[in-house]
Amino acid sequence: MALAGEGAAHAKCGARTEWRITPTPGTALTERGWILIEADIAGPIAAQQCMAAFDSPLALKGVDHDVPLEVAFVSNGIPVGGGVSGMQWLLRPKHPLRVGQQYALAIANQRFEWTAEPATSVNLRWTGPPQEAARDYARLPCGPESHLWIQAPLTIHNALMRFRATPVHGGEKREHIVRVKDGRIEVGRNMCYGGVDLKAGGEYQLELWALHPDGREVAAPQALRIRAPNNDDPKPLWLAELLAPAHEDGSPLSTFGILVLTCAAVGALGLLLRRAFKSRLPPRTS
Repeated sequence: MALAGEGAAHAKCGARTEWRITPTPGTALTERGWILIEADIAGPIAAQQCMAAFDSPLALKGVDHDVPLEVAFVSNGIPVGGGVSGMQWLLRPKHPLRVGQQYALAIANQRFEWTAEPATSVNLRWTGPPQEAARDYARLPCGPESHLWIQAPLTIHNALMRFRATPVHGGEKREHIVRVKDGRIEVGRNMCYGGVDLKAGGEYQLELWALHPDGREVAAPQALRIRAPNNDDPKPLWLAELLAPAHEDGSPLSTFGILVLTCAAVGALGLLLRRAFKSRLPPRTS
């Protein structure tokens, strides 16, 4: 059912989008906390409609009052199979929420709700400078598998992190939000989704900001000079294991490896065809 105030112009965005929301709807949101909305969108028209939905004034609706939201950051993701993977919008209340009240965000025919809680006493800070930890690279059927892992020493090990990769020799900046896992973040993309595209072998200045749950950013003590992965770097572990000789005669690939790679290629093709088909379906009616 369409929400009040939502027009048919956003129907394709809502119907053909996979949403990931932080904090999880139905849980708590601190009174000035971040809301991260991520989306994988099938079809170029739906992608345009989703972007347009966030151009309109946004607000968290309470029982008897609204709190306007600011769009603090946008990442346009990467094009995949006629759609877009990894689009991001980072939102923040312009005024403190009323603790204990429920709030709802209505956008693109979707509705997300939270309960406001007091500001947290979490002490989020850097305990050292970021450092490169590992890298890998491989060209695969629907795009490169390219990863650069950065050690991010923080007092919170599951924080959200915003990064900006600026080409040293000129070019377009790449910005995205990732999650810290096991003290590290991943800069790059997977084969059929991402992420950000970095020019293979290109040099970048990498800046990092940890996102405090109370709607603040905590900058890393220094920027990091990086080189984007390319063919000179190790292959992803899963791919290296598949390509490793499996027999004493030096056979380049095991039968199992051939089977898995074939299935991966067929699966990637199926995903592209599915998204192309969905982009041509008529919009759902409410």
